[in-house]
Amino acid sequence: MRRAGRYLAILPCVIALAVSGAVHSAPQRPAKVPPEYRPDAILGFTKHLIASGEYYRAYGEIARLRALHPGAVDPARLHATELYLLFMGERYSALRQMRPPAGRDIGVMDALFRVDSYFAQRDYSAVDALLRREKSIYGLDAGTDESFVKRLLAADIMLARRDAMREIADERLTAINGVDVSKYRELMQYSGERLDALKSPAAAVAYGIIPGMGYVYADRTGTGVLTLVVVTVFSTLTYFAFNTHNEHIGVFTGAIAGFFYGGSILGGYMETKKYNRELMESLLGTVSDELRFEYDRNELYRRHGIAP
Repeated sequence: MRRAGRYLAILPCVIALAVSGAVHSAPQRPAKVPPEYRPDAILGFTKHLIASGEYYRAYGEIARLRALHPGAVDPARLHATELYLLFMGERYSALRQMRPPAGRDIGVMDALFRVDSYFAQRDYSAVDALLRREKSIYGLDAGTDESFVKRLLAADIMLARRDAMREIADERLTAINGVDVSKYRELMQYSGERLDALKSPAAAVAYGIIPGMGYVYADRTGTGVLTLVVVTVFSTLTYFAFNTHNEHIGVFTGAIAGFFYGGSILGGYMETKKYNRELMESLLGTVSDELRFEYDRNELYRRHGIAP
């Protein structure tokens, strides 16, 4: 009886082990992936976000696609799309910190977006240095070479390097097959005329010795005339106040005249710098439009990214 009792005592353990073994030996069904987490669904939603201008959310979807389905989409296409999204989202520093996957095509595209990110931040010296230093970005095809050379031309225009502009037209552009150099020469002529219209802040200070003339030099004629009138009126009042022994009034009116006179000198200087900034911004817009920077970026995204 004792032996039978022992067997009965261990019987539940034996049954439990047998059931556990059967459960573990049964084939495991793969977990179903919800439809919204499939690669094609994430890609479709990402394209929708891009078309809607929601570049930051689209960038997040690309990161989700990488995490959930590594290797489902060509890494080069994802990198090209990320470059486009970071640029359109104005995250230029993050764009320049990215490292492209292996492949010359994607390396060239990476360089072009880095160049345009410097343009967007008005760092023309960085553009010039990069395009003259990175020899490996040239030679892929004539169209890509032209894209880089025309950006080098734009940088030299914005830096007012006239000799460098001529060198690009005479040597670099003419060396590319099929390039119509005449349109670039027309842009150079227009740009030269706009650069000639820049004004000297130092000259504005010198003109400002005559009240209001600094403003007039900076193309703010109305402000200059008003300043001349105010300074003249209060200077005249000051003169007559002291001549009639009304020193307290003279001090007051003289302070006002001095304030407006000093302000006109400083104001002419500041307005001249503002005039130059506006002129250069307008010139950059014209150069970018004429050289079709945006078209180049969109075309690269269409060819190498996830664009339909």
